[in-house]
Amino acid sequence: MDERGASARQPTWRHGVRTVAVATVGLSLVAGCDAPTAPPPVPGAPAAPAATPVAPDQPTPAPRPEPAKRNIDDAVNASLDWLVTMQNADGSWGADGDVAATGLALVAFIDGGEVPSSHGHGPHVKRGVDYLISVQAEDGSISSHERPDHVLRHAAAALALAEAWGMGGRRRLRPPAQSAVTYAAQLEPTNAREAFLLAVVAKSGAMSEFDSPEPPAPPPPEAGDDLMASVTALVARIYARTDRTAADDAAIDRHTAEWASLCDDTADPWTQWAGSIVIFGDSYEQLQAWRLVTYPRLLASQVRDGAATGSWPTADGVGTSTPDVATTALRCLVGCTAYRHNAFSRGWGR
Repeated sequence: MDERGASARQPTWRHGVRTVAVATVGLSLVAGCDAPTAPPPVPGAPAAPAATPVAPDQPTPAPRPEPAKRNIDDAVNASLDWLVTMQNADGSWGADGDVAATGLALVAFIDGGEVPSSHGHGPHVKRGVDYLISVQAEDGSISSHERPDHVLRHAAAALALAEAWGMGGRRRLRPPAQSAVTYAAQLEPTNAREAFLLAVVAKSGAMSEFDSPEPPAPPPPEAGDDLMASVTALVARIYARTDRTAADDAAIDRHTAEWASLCDDTADPWTQWAGSIVIFGDSYEQLQAWRLVTYPRLLASQVRDGAATGSWPTADGVGTSTPDVATTALRCLVGCTAYRHNAFSRGWGR
């Protein structure tokens, strides 16, 4: 018997090809894709004229560049494969059952098209979800209240549960997911990362039709805000579907030069993820321009050989870098942004 909730959203992917359910046209995310095939001939139509051969004394046309051998889908899949190898025996990720790393890893899997019922990495997703439920307190929290990073840790875990339920989860997932989202609504962020995650949690809960209080409409970014603070405010306003104002336009224009820094593979992964959502909601032209720069750099910075194949490293401050679960999950989410977030931002672009 199917245990899916009546209001659960079905996964927006089929047969390993991730799509956006509300998209009206397919968006190619391939750095270099195959040329489209010609349509079949219409019966009775005149034959197309033969191509004129190039005379021997004419210069030979320059060869077209070969398609990129690795596209963003490959990168996303490789990162998920690596995350599988890093899962702990109890279903968590990170040291000592880190609920933040576990939540981010799960969100990356779900954004990448893997849910607990999937045939591919579904069992790993289910184990991760079960771990978060096993450490959830009666008040809905999924992190020790004494930790200074309690808000961020809980928000990451709550988002994972909300998305696992919302993307076609079993009935048993709704109570813990609802409880986690409700608890998150009571938290006060202490920095831009926490504010960003709480905004995404609130939106995920709203899309899952949870009985959680609607957050107040956030104000536009202020002129003195740094990039992360600005993109956090813009993401919250996009998700709240507030009317776009001149202050919003000014914030985007103010950071136009800084958007380029989000394309760099050394960019802060949190800011890059949040910024990619804003870029996606701004305009199709800006999104395409951003993709052309960002995706090749993401591909180039991903580890391609050895035990860490598929991961993205994080700098340790002394000139070296090591593979990291949270960084890999966040970079993966940057690659997945265009598959998911136009449902949130449609109609907000100028």
